[in-house]
Amino acid sequence: MAGASRPRRRAPVVVERAGDNGIFVGGSNNVFERTVTRLKRGTGLQISRMASDTPRDR
Repeated sequence: MAGASRPRRRAPVVVERAGDNGIFVGGSNNVFERTVTRLKRGTGLQISRMASDTPRDR
């Protein structure tokens, strides 16, 4: 998921049987609610900087 969006009420998100990361998130100010990750080979939710050359203060 990339980009910014305003907060919205959404239906629950279910991510399952993903081969690697169920959800990969980069950036800041990310909020995940009503989210289920299951039956995956890797992490359910991976949080990281956008790129390896992104300054540490971002």
